Amino acid sequence: MMHGIECNSMFYMLNTPDKNPAWIMAEQGYDVWLGNNRGNNFAMYNTELSHRDKAFWDFSWEEMGTKD
Repeated sequence: MMHGIECNSMFYMLNTPDKNPAWIMAEQGYDVWLGNNRGNNFAMYNTELSHRDKAFWDFSWEEMGTKD
């Protein structure tokens, strides 16, 4: 499951388990993966770049889908 713009994976975990899409799918036997694109509080680190570097923020929508 992938969050929308200006969100993070916690978006899928805010409700109680009976109303939470991630928990409901997991209980039905699905593997549930909660992704995070760079720039939110769970994805501010890179093995080569600091989030303070301009290059860290130089990415496209396509790269968010193919690399993040």
